[in-house]
Amino acid sequence: MKCNLKHLRKDFKSWSGNKKVDDIIQRVQSTANGPEKVMEWIPYENFKQEKYINRGGFATVHSAIWSDGPIEKWDIKNKQWSRKKNEPVALKYVANSKAEIDDFLKEVVSYFQITDNSAFIRCLGISQHPDGRYIIVLEYAILGSLRAYLDVNYKFMTWKEKITALFNVSMGLSTLHNSQLIHHDFHSGNLLFLRDVGEENLTDSPQINVSKMPHYKTHPGAIYTSRLLDFSTLPPPVNAPDFEIEDSLQGN
Repeated sequence: MKCNLKHLRKDFKSWSGNKKVDDIIQRVQSTANGPEKVMEWIPYENFKQEKYINRGGFATVHSAIWSDGPIEKWDIKNKQWSRKKNEPVALKYVANSKAEIDDFLKEVVSYFQITDNSAFIRCLGISQHPDGRYIIVLEYAILGSLRAYLDVNYKFMTWKEKITALFNVSMGLSTLHNSQLIHHDFHSGNLLFLRDVGEENLTDSPQINVSKMPHYKTHPGAIYTSRLLDFSTLPPPVNAPDFEIEDSLQGN
């Protein structure tokens, strides 16, 4: 991928009209070591079949089809990027993003801190609605949330599949914490599936092999609507001075 950075740099220009946004995109592109690390400025007219999904405290989310689709590799013969055309995506409209551009950009950077871990849904780029709202463009979880998946499939899952799902959720949380990030609203409705557990076999080895696990993917945003928080900047916790464990155990 490093040899293809020159092709990305050739495209450096003022896409959004906002210097901070463009600087972030160029910075991420300059350090990209694989297609999954490439963040793009995606013109809004590239989206079609947009539909409302959900709304939360920090964002409104729509699904859409990205006509051009994300970069897959550099096509040497045709000297252009090979793309996955007509890719389903989630459009995360960030609430009040024009007034909170710094928080918006911190969230975008947070996604790329964890992109190396396949447990997380990929951030594909940034866009902007004609009304001025900024959009984080994310991989779309076709099978929905863990809660919805279990409602339909729980009775058909083996214990091995259930334990595998729990293992992958735990690995995702571990990655967040090791990156000094915390999830703002973690529950089963915020864990999203991209494919069915039956589509990929588990390893027969008695030891857990993460590379052969089914592709459950945990998403760091609550149905795409919460935020990742950098806990390295949070104030230290303060314990109540008069609180006694014994009193708590006795119900006092």
